[in-house]
Amino acid sequence: MKHIRRILLLFLSLLFCFACGCAGPRAERYEAVYYDLFDTVVKLAGYADSESAFSEQAEKIHDALKEYHELYDIYHVYPGISNLKTVNDSAGGDPVSVDSRIIDLLQF
Repeated sequence: MKHIRRILLLFLSLLFCFACGCAGPRAERYEAVYYDLFDTVVKLAGYADSESAFSEQAEKIHDALKEYHELYDIYHVYPGISNLKTVNDSAGGDPVSVDSRIIDLLQF
């Protein structure tokens, strides 16, 4: 009998959670595609209340990924950034000061 009460309580709790979730505004699925990151296609999908809210968050994610793209790029130099290309070009020469994220990647 105890098990039946627990199962019933769990079922009612789940039903309540789903009912409360459906009562509010529904988030829609949106996508963004970027071709300028990591030399590949980056597709971002997410849920938001509006397209503008999704676009705002997607742009923040794009900016963060672009920062990593420039930092870990081994083919191009970017102004004001000591990236992996800078490290490779300086091999055997003077030490190069780099972002701690490069050190973290190399240690990983």
